[in-house]
Amino acid sequence: MNIETEHKYIIKMPPQMLLSTLPSSKIEQTYITSDGGDNVTDRVRRREYDDRVVYTHTKKRRLSDMSHEEYEDEITAEEYGALLTRKCADTATLYKTRYLLTYMGQTFEIDVYSFWQHIAVMELEVKAESDAVALPPDIDVIREVTGERRFTNAALSRSVPDEREILAY
Repeated sequence: MNIETEHKYIIKMPPQMLLSTLPSSKIEQTYITSDGGDNVTDRVRRREYDDRVVYTHTKKRRLSDMSHEEYEDEITAEEYGALLTRKCADTATLYKTRYLLTYMGQTFEIDVYSFWQHIAVMELEVKAESDAVALPPDIDVIREVTGERRFTNAALSRSVPDEREILAY
């Protein structure tokens, strides 16, 4: 078990020139039925790097707006396929490219989703909820959405907010 504490931001889509310089991976993320109760999300993920593919099964339980208990196991392609049969009927598989941006000793994850053209999500994992954050100056942050449930991946798999509404914020 791991405690994951993170800040989440909606950002304007970074220029392709910047993204092309960053390490990246392609992710397919699917939510599956869970036996952990209403406060637990259960998902499988296929993550493709340049030289390998990694499959994981993750269960998360919300502790606060910023923190979750996370149980994550690497699984085989066969186990991944079997777990996909438990896909939640009211969700869509999320397709995104994750870019890693290091700034002032912090590693930001920038998720570029297939359904948005002008915005992306940036996350930063911190050790404690009170940790200070230095945002990268090359990234145009629209606003912090930490704790806003409609921007969790589980919520995005059910309903995608219109990016025009977000950009008009």
